[in-house]
Amino acid sequence: MSEFASEFIRGESRRSHVAAVVYGIDPIPGQLDNAIGTLVNRGYDVATYTYGGGVILDGEAERLPQLIDDIRDDFAEKSETYGQVRTVGASLGSFIAFNIQRRLEETETGLYAVAGVTLAWNISHHPFYRPTWKRYQANGHTPESLAAAWRNVDVVADRPPTASTGLKLLLTRLDQYVPYCRARHNAESWQEQGVPLELIKTWRLGHTAAIAAFDKGFAELL
Repeated sequence: MSEFASEFIRGESRRSHVAAVVYGIDPIPGQLDNAIGTLVNRGYDVATYTYGGGVILDGEAERLPQLIDDIRDDFAEKSETYGQVRTVGASLGSFIAFNIQRRLEETETGLYAVAGVTLAWNISHHPFYRPTWKRYQANGHTPESLAAAWRNVDVVADRPPTASTGLKLLLTRLDQYVPYCRARHNAESWQEQGVPLELIKTWRLGHTAAIAAFDKGFAELL
């Protein structure tokens, strides 16, 4: 049984454009409404994706890669007749949307907010995720085994996507959940390896406020 829900919104013109917009866990209502509205106004059809937090918080490592596979397959089917494809995400949704982007042959620049940290490291080391990590440990995981379980989907400095994959990534120094220095290190390492990645930095916003800023300024990013 699928762990995600999806809605499909038609654009305001008949352009051959489509975008996947993937939310984070428990998004604030209306969190990405401006981004979706901007895409629709510019002629994109939009497929939105939501899912339950248990996919990452319940300590079952196989669920996240499976969710990514399921959403990727769903969006691949929905986008197969379109000429231009784009992926957009916020928080964990950025992680998922990026994995969709790098598995599709041709996409426009992906637009992502507050992501870029190595997720297996974050779950096993970040104080916020300590209760979550205990669930993974109860299922027999070590930091090394979780990294191995997510190897094919995780963001790692020395495993960049193909150089033709363009990204714009918004990071904020005051992020409570995505350590800024670690995410920036991954992004800058990818830049050094030829990935066309534009890094946008903010300084005084927390995680949720940075997503709001990303949404508000989406037209300038697109």
